[in-house]
Amino acid sequence: DHRPRTMTEPVEPEDFHYRRLDAPRPRVFGLALVSFAALVLFVPFLPRRAIPSDAVAPPFSALAPVLASTTPATSTAALATSTLPPVVLMHGMGDAGTSEGMRSVAEAIRQAFPGRHVVSLDVANGMDSALVTMDAQVAAIAAAVAADKRLAGGFDAVGLSQGALLMRAFVERHGGDYKVRKLFSLCGPQEGIGRCPQVAMYQALCPVFEMDPYGAEVPIAFSGYWKDVRDEKAYLEHNHFLPDVNNERPRRNETYRENMLALEAYVLVHATADSMIVPRESELHGFFAWGDTTGRKIVPMEASDGYATDAIGLKTLAESGRLHRRSFDGDHLQFNRSFLEEQVLPLLG
Repeated sequence: DHRPRTMTEPVEPEDFHYRRLDAPRPRVFGLALVSFAALVLFVPFLPRRAIPSDAVAPPFSALAPVLASTTPATSTAALATSTLPPVVLMHGMGDAGTSEGMRSVAEAIRQAFPGRHVVSLDVANGMDSALVTMDAQVAAIAAAVAADKRLAGGFDAVGLSQGALLMRAFVERHGGDYKVRKLFSLCGPQEGIGRCPQVAMYQALCPVFEMDPYGAEVPIAFSGYWKDVRDEKAYLEHNHFLPDVNNERPRRNETYRENMLALEAYVLVHATADSMIVPRESELHGFFAWGDTTGRKIVPMEASDGYATDAIGLKTLAESGRLHRRSFDGDHLQFNRSFLEEQVLPLLG
């Protein structure tokens, strides 16, 4: 069922399941490595999804959409770019900086802002996006940014799916070295993922992944933002990435908050029928309630502890008018060019 759902509509309880906490956890290094390698390797051969008419569906719902091409903008709607910073794009899991989808997103930005420097980062591509840890991918982004002298004066950051969480982590960890003016999260798992995506291949591999969800034996990217709401202590102790960048541990990193508060804008884009990010409210900094095993209890951003304590500056950003939310009716990353041009690109000006 891919019908759009509202933010508050719960995930159907019969779809919600976990592996038992006390189930045996055998060593799974070889099996997990082969499984996730196969996942990324076969991504291009998975069935296409139908999306709006002015876009071409990508071969897998985790990839950037291949947007329909248009003639270059010539009207006054194409803003002057002489004073606008470059734009840096980061792809999601299974994708690549040079893929057709990422190239089409970059081209849409160039046509909206003629002459503006737009770079789609060519790091952690394909299999590496799944098998390399989130920490290592953030470091790779930092190295790529440092190597491009045109980014030395600052830039706007746009992340898609997993790439959106990576870009936020980059801002928090490296914002003091590189001024990021605006941060855009397109369908990013900002509060993590609480169960395996509703995609056949992920569902087939999920029992293997759940033997070592936080990557004690096989540290992979997905482990970095897995959040099992049945056991908050285990999550905080064993997940080495998300509790850090969300400032969820008792000893918080104030630099992360300061770097987020240096943003002129933080833009969250949410797919109302997302089947990849579970719960989909994670794209708006919402998540399942701690202790919930039904999938019915969603805590929206404004009711979360992280918002109340302003752990990464969300409350301050919202109250100062710098937190923007946009939604489209569709599955993961299946926005079309019209939505991008009308709802997202104006904020990039």
